[in-house]
Amino acid sequence: MTRLAVSLAALAVAAVANAQQLPPGFSPDILAQLPVPPQQAPAPTQAPAPIDPNNPIAQPLPLPPASAPQPASIPA
Repeated sequence: MTRLAVSLAALAVAAVANAQQLPPGFSPDILAQLPVPPQQAPAPTQAPAPIDPNNPIAQPLPLPPASAPQPASIPA
């Protein structure tokens, strides 16, 4: 994200440089020389909570019986 911000800032400076004269000694490349902080590792994710056997909403849906009607197949 920081590299994107630096790149966008460099593009903005380049656009301004094309539109007007920059002060003496200032270069659009100065932004490329700025240090980029290291990326932080994402926070570890938590393990999912165990399924509560007393909560019917948290239970997986039952499978239909094997004798359930099958959708009609289209002959080839």
